[in-house]
Order: sequence, then structure tokens, then C-alpha cells
Amino acid sequence: MRRAKTSDHGGGESKTRTVTGLLRVARYVVHNDLAQYLGVAIVEEGIALRTARILHPILAFTAPEPSQLSLYAHYGIDAAVTSIAAAKALNKIGASAGRKASVHVKIDTGMGRLGIAPADALEFFRSLRQMEHIDVRGIFTHFATSDDKDLSYTRKQLKSFTTLRRELTGLGFDIPLAHCANSAAIMRVKDAALEYGPTGHHDVWVFSHGIASGCVGTGNVNPWEDRVY
Repeated sequence: MRRAKTSDHGGGESKTRTVTGLLRVARYVVHNDLAQYLGVAIVEEGIALRTARILHPILAFTAPEPSQLSLYAHYGIDAAVTSIAAAKALNKIGASAGRKASVHVKIDTGMGRLGIAPADALEFFRSLRQMEHIDVRGIFTHFATSDDKDLSYTRKQLKSFTTLRRELTGLGFDIPLAHCANSAAIMRVKDAALEYGPTGHHDVWVFSHGIASGCVGTGNVNPWEDRVY
């Protein structure tokens, strides 16, 4: 998975400039066949990619607002699900649209924001299994302190995530994608580079201030950065 991310995080750039940068990076990734999946921060970025005729699967990492749910179905963007209410709403929208809504379930392994607690995850996935118009494409988490010098908490989160993933697999839940490494973790915690799909891609794409940076490889993490013109 490559993550195309705008740089509008306090940098003072105009909306037009950040969207232009997002499109530039996404087109570079697609043109050079660098990923089978794209990730964006918010659904509006995914819509910008779809409007630009980028057809790769897209995941919006930020949990959707209730008023946005129909946009995911309309533009074919995967939603990050953090509650049963959101899953039920997406299932209803999928039923109305006559197709399944694709979701990635966020697990809260210690970030303390949004997500399903590991202790509640099995019951959550059992509920999803009963929703005929939900297609669970992935499971992911987010590290709270992966840029700290002490990585012990990050490793604790990773262990919790991988343990849950094994339990779900053992119970017959078929979840194609697993991802958890943010920019700091992908460079500092080798075991965090989980596979992003059947091809075994271990990669992340981050866009900031005209620089496309990330990691690519199928085993050893190899940080790199490349200016995209």
C-alpha cells in the first residue's frame, strides 16, 4: 500500500496546492506500478483521486463522519470503521446501492483515540460477518509513540495487534490486508512492516511539502525519498 498524503498540516499551503501535490504523487505511484492500493488521510482526498480518474483501491484512514458515509459508496472508497454504528450505516447504504461497502477495521492497541479494543474485536468481527453488504478488506492499528527513543510501547502495541490477527485467522475470519506501520515505525521497527496483500508488499507512501518519502521492500526495510516534479 502506498499512502498519498497532502502536506496541509499547519504549513500554510493553499488547498489547491496540496491537492495538486496529492495528485502528482498518486499519479507517479500508479504510472510506475508501485502499489496495488492507495491510502489517503480523509475521504475528500480520495474523492480528488477518483475525480482525476485514478481507479486503484483507496482507503481513507480517518473514520468517516455520519454525513460522509454515502460518499464512500458513491466514489468506491474504503472506509476505516471504528464502531458498530458506522458499520451498520455502511451496510444499509451498501444494501441501498446494491453493492458491498468495503471497510478496514481500526484496532485501538494503545493510541487511545478511536478504534475497537482488542478484547472486543472478536465479537465485533462476528457482528460484521452477519452484515451482508460489508466487505472487510483489512485490519489496522496506529502506533502512539513510534517516534520516541524507547520503542517498548510500540512493540507492545505490535504484539497485541499480531496476536489478535492470529486469533481472527484461527477462527476463520478471512481478512486480506493487515497494516500498522506509520512513517516512524516503518523505518525503526522491522517487524511492523506487515504484508499489505497477497503480493507481500511492505511499503508506505507519505507526501509532505513536495517530497514523496517512505519505504519499499519485501523483507528488509529500505528508507528512501524522492522529489516528485
